[in-house]
Amino acid sequence: MKKPNLCFFCKWNIDMHKCKAYDKIPEEIVEGIVDHRNPYKGDGGIHFEPAPICPLCYYYTGERTCYAFSVIPQEIWTGEFIHTKPYEGDRGIRFKFDEGKLLKAVGPKKPIPDEETIRAYLETLKYIEY
Repeated sequence: MKKPNLCFFCKWNIDMHKCKAYDKIPEEIVEGIVDHRNPYKGDGGIHFEPAPICPLCYYYTGERTCYAFSVIPQEIWTGEFIHTKPYEGDRGIRFKFDEGKLLKAVGPKKPIPDEETIRAYLETLKYIEY
C-alpha cells in the first residue's frame, strides 16, 4: 500500500530531494512506496522523525508557546497527540493550519506540499510509534 510522502515534514529534510540520510532521497521513498518511518537501505539509521507542526499553526506565537498554552505540551509538540482534538487546558483552541506561516518557513526555493499531503501527514502522525 502506498504511503504519503512525509519527507517535507521530517526534521531531517533539507528539501524534497535531499535530507540528512540521503544526498538524493530514493524515489521509492519520495513516491511513498516505502514507508521511511522504518529503517531503509542506505539511510545510516536516520529515518522519518516528525518536525514540530506547531509553528505552522495560526495560533502559534513562537518559542514553543501559543494562544492555547503558555508552554506547548511535549506530546503535542512531538506530534504524539494531534491537536485537532480537545486537549486538557487548551481553552478550546485547536491546531489551525496557517498557509502564510508555511510559505514563510519554506521560503521561495522549497516546494510546498498541497493540502492533501498536509492532511495525510496529520492523519499519519496518529500512527507513529515512539
